[in-house]
Amino acid sequence: MASGNLYDGFGSMIRTEHLFYSVIYEYTPRRGDELRVRFLDEVQVIREIPGHDMWECSSQTRNIRGYVPVECLTPTFLHESFYRNCDRQGTEELMRSAPVGTYLIRPSGRTMFALSLKTALGIKNYGIKHVKGMNGGFHIDGDYKKFNTLQDLVANFRRNRDQMATDLLYPIGGLRREPVSWRPFNF
Repeated sequence: MASGNLYDGFGSMIRTEHLFYSVIYEYTPRRGDELRVRFLDEVQVIREIPGHDMWECSSQTRNIRGYVPVECLTPTFLHESFYRNCDRQGTEELMRSAPVGTYLIRPSGRTMFALSLKTALGIKNYGIKHVKGMNGGFHIDGDYKKFNTLQDLVANFRRNRDQMATDLLYPIGGLRREPVSWRPFNF
């Protein structure tokens, strides 16, 4: 599907590249036409008005519409490396038998998100932070190379390992489970 911009009859841009967004900052409405959102809520962008800092959105869970600050949103995590309900302990269990180079992204109470990577020595967790504002972006804690989306961050570290303990090779959701072949015993 080609991405581009469409305009409604009122001169407002309708986004075609990313229609679904995840909330990365809680927002409490200040006006009646604004939408209350919480961390990791999902919204659909209905209208983006060029030059404005609020987008009209529809809640995916509550069937209501309203305006949300752009800085609260990031494109929805559509790839198989994001695990919304996984904590550090769950990650350890999930990745225990995975091959070296397997990774996932999960929420983290300390840094917003974490990139967990299976290494030869165990699981290494890298905090991912987000900087608000026009020059904001996602970055690995301690490394200030910024990326617009988590997808961009992962794509960069898949190409260039930089400070990672090993290469990012396999998103955990993309691993193929080989069927166990059953053979009868010969007596």
